[in-house]
Amino acid sequence: MVRSVRRGFESALLERIAAGLHVDAITKLEASLAEPDGATGFNTMKADPGRVGLESILAVAERLSFIRSLRLPADLVGVGGAPLLEQLYRPIGQETAREVRRHPEPRRLGLYAIYLVRHEREIVDAVVDLLIETVHKMATTAERRVVKTIAKDFQKVHGKERHSGADCRCDTGRGVCDVIFPVADQVVLAAVVHEYKAGGSYQSRVHAVLRSSYGSIQRKQAAGE
Repeated sequence: MVRSVRRGFESALLERIAAGLHVDAITKLEASLAEPDGATGFNTMKADPGRVGLESILAVAERLSFIRSLRLPADLVGVGGAPLLEQLYRPIGQETAREVRRHPEPRRLGLYAIYLVRHEREIVDAVVDLLIETVHKMATTAERRVVKTIAKDFQKVHGKERHSGADCRCDTGRGVCDVIFPVADQVVLAAVVHEYKAGGSYQSRVHAVLRSSYGSIQRKQAAGE
C-alpha cells in the first residue's frame, strides 16, 4: 500500500511539472531528446565540461543558457522534497535518450525537467571552475612569454627599481658603477636597464600580455557571433 501511494504521488508530481511547462519549453525538451548529440542534446547536457579553454567555456555557457531559456517551474520541482527528487534525478542521468523517450510524455518531461533544474547548479559550478582555470592558464602562458624575453638573472635582483637610473657610464667601470657593481654586476645591471627600456617591470609586461590575450579572445568571440 505504501509503494502504491508513493507511485501515485510520484506520477502526480511529474504530471504537475509537465503541465507547468511552457509550450516552447516542451518543444525544446523534445528536440533535445530527439537529437541527443546536438549542441543542447540530451547526451551533450550530461557530458563533462571538457578541457580548459575558450571553446569549453562557450559550450558549457550554451548549455546553461538553454536550461534558463526553458523557464522550468522550480517551485513545482521543489514540492517533492529532496529525498524523492534525488531518487528521480539519478536514474535519468543513467538512462539513454532512447530510454527516456520511451516513457509516457508526462513522466518523460517531468523527469527531464527535474534533471535539468538540479543539473543547472552543477553547470554553473563548471563554468566558474573553467573560468578560474582559464585565467590561471592565461597568466601562466603570459609569464612564460615574458620570461623568454628577459635575462634570467634580472628576475633574481631585489630592489632593482632603486637602480633604474643606472644607465650611466657602465661601460667605463667608473662613477656610479663603482657603487652599484658590488650589488649587481654589469651583466645583471645591463639586463635591468634593458628591461625598463623594453617596456616596464616584469609584472607590468605580464599584465600587458594578459590584456592582449583577453582582447584576442573578445575579437574571436565577436567574429564568431
